[in-house]
Amino acid sequence: MSLALPAAWLCLSAPADPSLAGLLRKVRLRALRALLSAPAAPGMTLASRAALPRAQVALAARAKADPEGTLAAIGAPDVLPALLCLEAGLRPAGPLLEQALRALIDGQRSPNLPLSCGLHLALEDSNPLRDVEAHPEKSGNALHLGGRSPQDWAEAIDAAWSVLEAALPDWTAERPSTLQRLIPVGFDPERHLSATYREAPGLAYLSLHPDPLTLAEALVHEGQHSRLNLLHLFDPVLENGATTWTTSPVRPDLRPLIGVLLAVHAFVPVAALHARLAAAGHPLSQTPRFAERRRQVLAGNQRGAELIRELGHPTRLGARLVGEMLALHDHLCALHPEGAVPAGEIV
Repeated sequence: MSLALPAAWLCLSAPADPSLAGLLRKVRLRALRALLSAPAAPGMTLASRAALPRAQVALAARAKADPEGTLAAIGAPDVLPALLCLEAGLRPAGPLLEQALRALIDGQRSPNLPLSCGLHLALEDSNPLRDVEAHPEKSGNALHLGGRSPQDWAEAIDAAWSVLEAALPDWTAERPSTLQRLIPVGFDPERHLSATYREAPGLAYLSLHPDPLTLAEALVHEGQHSRLNLLHLFDPVLENGATTWTTSPVRPDLRPLIGVLLAVHAFVPVAALHARLAAAGHPLSQTPRFAERRRQVLAGNQRGAELIRELGHPTRLGARLVGEMLALHDHLCALHPEGAVPAGEIV
């Protein structure tokens, strides 16, 4: 029997909780409205300008006849990021409209490799924000396989996902709402790098690592970012998330408080993964490295939790997310008290 853990909204969801799927549906509806109301924009070809009104009329009719199928098409990784960037004004509108129309109307998709776990490995990247970098230890997210074959990547990711399915089955069951496409960004046997973008739900960038536990943690980490990013498109979560800056529990730079929340929200389910693996006696948990990693994650979560409790001013929805997330964290600390770290101790 799997170790019982308390559910936490948009963090470690209860079975069949519709919240995440509902958020994703709202995001897709927003993107559909952005496309249906978009005027022709500079940068579009004359043919695209002429085709846009007809495409919008056809899309509106399609949405009326088959709303769920249309929303699923809007949510494709080649379509949704372009439309959310269009709505937010993050890139010139013309290329974004053309990308969305090519993918949605003409059926053009970036080549990718389907994986056994249901994810797809990108072989080209269509995300308009792929060159934006927010991490001080990285310099962009250019797609490259790091000298490994696509099959090497597929086998490693499938192996990591099987660890998650064994330890966090309810979390992996929500995969279609959180992760669709993985973009490879190299191989490094010493450290792991990954990233997501708020305006690109379902996409995650990650490097390849030989340790299946490291890859499993990265998939949880970025899947969690996708969850919080969906909510953050509608709600600030913390009223002072962008204005209060503090040290980070996991990064070397100062971070806005919403960044601290993103980190804790990402790593509390990682701690849950560790707890489940340890309780099951999984082979990955039977090493000194695992014990140290479990302690590090709990310690980082504890420092982040202290900052959020001390400084955070959550919205109504944020209060629910933060309260249930921190209750799960406290439960995980109680299960492994030797991993708890006194306030202020540096790991």
